[in-house]
Amino acid sequence: MSARKAAVLFFLALAGVAALYLVIACAQVSAVPLLDPDEPRYAACGRTMARGGSLLVPEFNGQPRINKPPLFYWLVALSDKLAGEATETSARAPSIVMGLAMLLATVFLGRRVFGTRTGVLAGLILASTPLFIGLSRACITDMTLSACMTATLALLMLAMLDLTPPRRTTWLAALCFGLALLAKATPAFAVLLVLLVERALALPPEERPRAARLLPWLFLAACILSGVALHVAGTKADTVLKAASLVCVAAVLVLVILMAVRAPRGALAAMPWGWGLAAAVAMCLWWYGALIVKLGWQEFFGLVSYETVGRVTGEMHREPMYYYLFHILALAFPWSVGLLGAVGTAWRATQNSHPARQDELPTETAETGSGRPGTWRAADRFLLAWLIGIVLFFSIPSAKLATYILPAMPALALLTARLLVRMADGKRAPGQLWRKLTLLPGVIVPVALVVTSHNLAVLPTDFQSFTATLPIPFQTLILQFALAVAGSWLLVHLGRPCAGTVILSLSVVVLTLVLLPAANKHYLMRRSTKPLCLRVTPLIADCQRVASVGAEVESLSYYLDRTVAECRRRHVVQRRAGSRTHFDHTLPPVTEDESYDAVVREEMAAPEKVLLFVHKRYYTRMLDINNAEFDAMTREDIARTAPPYARFVDAYNDLVVIHNRP
Repeated sequence: MSARKAAVLFFLALAGVAALYLVIACAQVSAVPLLDPDEPRYAACGRTMARGGSLLVPEFNGQPRINKPPLFYWLVALSDKLAGEATETSARAPSIVMGLAMLLATVFLGRRVFGTRTGVLAGLILASTPLFIGLSRACITDMTLSACMTATLALLMLAMLDLTPPRRTTWLAALCFGLALLAKATPAFAVLLVLLVERALALPPEERPRAARLLPWLFLAACILSGVALHVAGTKADTVLKAASLVCVAAVLVLVILMAVRAPRGALAAMPWGWGLAAAVAMCLWWYGALIVKLGWQEFFGLVSYETVGRVTGEMHREPMYYYLFHILALAFPWSVGLLGAVGTAWRATQNSHPARQDELPTETAETGSGRPGTWRAADRFLLAWLIGIVLFFSIPSAKLATYILPAMPALALLTARLLVRMADGKRAPGQLWRKLTLLPGVIVPVALVVTSHNLAVLPTDFQSFTATLPIPFQTLILQFALAVAGSWLLVHLGRPCAGTVILSLSVVVLTLVLLPAANKHYLMRRSTKPLCLRVTPLIADCQRVASVGAEVESLSYYLDRTVAECRRRHVVQRRAGSRTHFDHTLPPVTEDESYDAVVREEMAAPEKVLLFVHKRYYTRMLDINNAEFDAMTREDIARTAPPYARFVDAYNDLVVIHNRP
């Protein structure tokens, strides 16, 4: 095949991958409301900037929001400006664009290093990975951060493989790394751990310290200790176990650093990585310096403590260290069926110290891949380090969310594509063990899906109601998907990786497009107050104050386009003994810790007109009833429960809206 024809076919395939991505990313993007709590925060900050607010200090709900650098807010503001108004689509457009950039970077990296087939397959895999699909259409910073980190690591990989000029590529990588720091700050430093792991893996096995054998056991001990600590949270044992788990992880990091230092520098010797790192840090550091000048050292120190020490100790989103080891199977499904095989095969290749072995010689030409003996082995090592480094970095802090490991998905896609291509090539076929570890899940998982779909009674009632709203019977939908999973992996084992990948990626797209509208109506709409805000907006024109008690203020503030005062006081928890209702004006004056309706009564006593959003858990305590009784109430029943000093306005999901009497 001529080079020109090969290039045309590649760009046609690339267009197909991009179209597949855009179909999923843009489906229902304006119909799905901004979801509490994160999306409305970022969207509101960007909208405020677009309207002339400070570009230096993002503001949400009338307050500075400085726990994230401003890059993503700037992108949302620019999108709102270009769109002419702030909408769900304009707020999510930056993530859609960044997702496309991340996808294209993955495809071009795969093509440059391994060949056209591997690059295109990796693109199809990434575009149909659940975590990537979900975050490509979310107004949060993760996709922007991940796209910048992907560009950084892709450039460094090309430079370290000597496929691009090292100096120029390093400065481009430094620029992308600086943008990653400006998107989310500390998480971007996972790039440095990836490089350390890569250098540690580059050290020949015979030169590694004997203590290196302890690495998996130290990490396993850290995982076990962190898991046990979570079960005794709040006790002295919790503190001791958390400290012990961190000591084990610190030992892991020390060993990795020692191995990285002892490894040959290779291409690093020609790369100005020190100056590049300094330039990248400076791109973000100026903003923190400006914050200190504008807001003061005390507020800045509180921010740094919260974002570093607070996340390491688990003051929010606390999970054990093994959290991602299991969640990655769901986040990357159905491609995680081949995860063990992909990682094991790449690991075996990187441990081969004989570059000229026949099973590692490229079979593609230099037109479609690197075409150099030994380059693919080094590339496999870098991809392994990319995956291990990201997962390890985000496993160390106790604060964890599934979204954090999105930067690892390009490496996972490329490793999986490598496995698929290897399985079709007899010279580089993976060992029988890794083939079986791919074949068995490819059979067991589809069977489990079909069995579960025919036993919905064991699933939550809410999920059963959701399946009843689908346009296609749920059992039929899952049967088709299960057959696609099993059939696709079977095709891979029969040496047809392209056909298997196309079928499986298209099946994920179809499943997503079928489930998304029903999920929006049944689940996602509940994660936002948009319907309620649209109903009450005409009623608040003359309200001097809008407040909430126990309710998320994020989507309220965005969709009402007002500052919403959060009036909940966590120390107002003591119930008045023997009193069935708290609306009796003959009761003595309310003190802060006397009854649940203290804050509500205080707001309703204000001289100005106040609209108050009360969460169900507070409202039921005021009525002295349980949640089940409240859920059984009709709208008219809820209206009759309004206290005598307030008027009922509306109710939606877990919120009751009242205003004070004139």
